Amino acid sequence: RLYVCKDQAVPSVCSFNVTVPEDMPEPILLYYSLGPFYQNFNNYLKSEVPNELEGQVVSESERENICSEAVLTDAADGKAVVPCGMKATSLFNDTFELSGISIEGSGIAWHSDVERYNNPPDYPDRPDTSWLYQRYSDVISEAEGVKSEHFATWMRPAALPGMYKRYGWIREDLNAGRTLHFRISSSFPVDSLHAHKALVLTTVNPLGGRDDGFGILLMSCGALCAVVVLLVQLIRFVAKEPEYGSSSDEPGSSEP
Repeated sequence: RLYVCKDQAVPSVCSFNVTVPEDMPEPILLYYSLGPFYQNFNNYLKSEVPNELEGQVVSESERENICSEAVLTDAADGKAVVPCGMKATSLFNDTFELSGISIEGSGIAWHSDVERYNNPPDYPDRPDTSWLYQRYSDVISEAEGVKSEHFATWMRPAALPGMYKRYGWIREDLNAGRTLHFRISSSFPVDSLHAHKALVLTTVNPLGGRDDGFGILLMSCGALCAVVVLLVQLIRFVAKEPEYGSSSDEPGSSEP
């Protein structure tokens, strides 16, 4: 079922109740959907300084060579934005709460991505610097900085304009008929992008999330392949190939 928050202004708070339609055993994955948002656009993909994200101290000329002025310094106070780039400065910063239910924010990002990102040696004491936790305090803590799993999840670009990003886990069963009270703090603007935002809850298993449509597609393709194989075998059986090795097939032989 779809629940729409009518107040589209940002920042704003939206609250509503949802009735669980069927039993949902833990773990339950929460992810947000955003689209159309083109993270695979070439300029967007390249708008980052890899050495800076890895915690190295980089020169201002290196930053200026990659990041445009709009994502290099904070327009409000002129401080240097670290890390710079379109990816790091467009972080999705909506937050989601469930009354009486804890949402676990760990285990949502690729381990290799979290290991890749590091804060610089002088973090967070470098003067005249605008850090992630200062710009996105609702989702990034000072202790984490670029090591935040929310940040790592966002920085892995989506291949399609309709993106789906993990937000957190619910580590308890939700029984059918239970009423869930959601509170959404909307801070990420979508009106100017003509885009939409959505929050999804889904059960998972060792093979990943549930997707009946994809499973049906795979089974249908498998059945189609089996039918093609049977047809080929039937054609070979009905239209037998000529036997080779008879005297009439030898070179130079001719009919009497």
